[in-house]
This record gives sequence, C-alpha cells and structure tokens, in this order.
Amino acid sequence: MKKRNMRNLMPLTLTLLLVSCNSLDKLINGVAPEVERITLTQYEIDPGDTLTASVVVDTGDDPMQFEWSVNGGQLLPPTDGSSVIWRAPVTGGQYRLKVKVSNEIGTDKAEQNITVRSYINPVISIQSPLGGQFFTQYQRIPVAVSASHDNGIRALRLFTNDTLRASLDGSAAQSYLFQNVLLGVAGQMEIKIEAVANTTDAVNADSVFINVEGIVPGKK
Repeated sequence: MKKRNMRNLMPLTLTLLLVSCNSLDKLINGVAPEVERITLTQYEIDPGDTLTASVVVDTGDDPMQFEWSVNGGQLLPPTDGSSVIWRAPVTGGQYRLKVKVSNEIGTDKAEQNITVRSYINPVISIQSPLGGQFFTQYQRIPVAVSASHDNGIRALRLFTNDTLRASLDGSAAQSYLFQNVLLGVAGQMEIKIEAVANTTDAVNADSVFINVEGIVPGKK
C-alpha cells in the first residue's frame, strides 16, 4: 500500500519540481520591462479634444500589463493596453499622464506632461504703487505685480504713459517686481503692466495713475 502511494506521488512531485524550475528560470533569465518614454499624437491640445498616448518599451518579457493614470481629463476605455485615448478637460493647464508596465519579473514607469491650451486672459493686478500716490520727478520706484494663467506667464511689459519702459520674463512664480522705474515726467502718470500667457499669447493688463511732482530749479 505504501509503495503504491509512493508511485502515485512521484508524478505529482516531478510536476511541482518542473513548475518550480520554470519559475526559477524566469526569475533568473527573464527580462523585466524597461520603459523608454510615452509618445503623444499631440503635446498641446484644446479643451475637450482627444489625443492618443503610447508607451515605448525597450525590453521586457510578455505578457505585460499596462496601467494608465492622469490627474485630469478622461481616459477612454480600453485603458489596459500599450496605447490609450485621453480626452482633455475643459480647464486649460498642465496635466501629467503616467503609465506603469509590469510582468512577472518586474515593473517600470514613465510620465509625460500634456498642455491643454487656455484662451482666457491672464489674471493680473498691480500691488504697488497704489493709485493716487505722490512721488517726486526723476525718482526711481519699484513696481510690484501679481500675474497668473493656466498655461503660465510668458512675459510682462511695463508702460508709463503708453511708452514701453521695461519687460520681465515669466516664471513659475506669481509675484514679479520691476525695480528702479524712472519717473521722468511731472504730472499725472499712468503705469500699465501687460501680462502675456504661454501657449496662446492671451494678454491682459492692469494700470494705476500716480502723481509726479515736478522739481523747481533752485529749490530743495
């Protein structure tokens, strides 16, 4: 009876040993995914439009699983393949598309930024000087401004009485400072600042009127 049981167990034991060897061989000789990048049919897109994203995998043993995610908009099914369709949201801005590629050996990831164009005007406000303030002719003053846009700010331009006086490159910050703005003309002066958005070049402006008192020769 014992011999018969042993004979019955031997095929099962050999099968388990073979499966174990195959699994070990995969772990030793198998290749985990190596993701190179995500490619897009468009890298800038209008609100509500769609694009196709595909992941480029350099190496990796099949079968592979694909898991996509994004921080806005909508991934259209199916979402478990090497390519996926994404519908942009109605709000412009920068969005981050991610993919995780896995097989029995390992996992790799990739990310790609997508710009959704925003056609609204930048938000801009001059913080200082305040409207109605008094200054002296030929005085140099700082002009502080806050500016923002869904696509970011490309540039700011400062005008005094419609004459371009200075410009600044945009940055990730929302606060900007023009230093040493010369007040060369006596009387009421308009200080206007234009903000230009990235991607769509949408423009908006804010202005204040200040008073510049003239210097009388011979008087302190």
